[in-house]
Amino acid sequence: MKYVVGITVGIASALFAVNAKAGLLGSIATSDWPTHETKKYKLDMYGFDARAYEFDTNNGMRCVAVYSGGQQNGFQMQCINKNN
Repeated sequence: MKYVVGITVGIASALFAVNAKAGLLGSIATSDWPTHETKKYKLDMYGFDARAYEFDTNNGMRCVAVYSGGQQNGFQMQCINKNN
């Protein structure tokens, strides 16, 4: 019984390590990229845990990205010219 539990824990640990490694490698690969300041806040939407992020791009655009939580897992982004 201990052998089966040990194998199960080992497999679960290996799968977790693969997922963690993917995030770590992505972070290392983009470590020299510049970081822009972002304004973030939650949106009061019935039934959803939505979050919004506002940021400006280097080419003069102001963007808003909205992530809806829960079952939706949606993402939308809108960018407009800051000069208008």
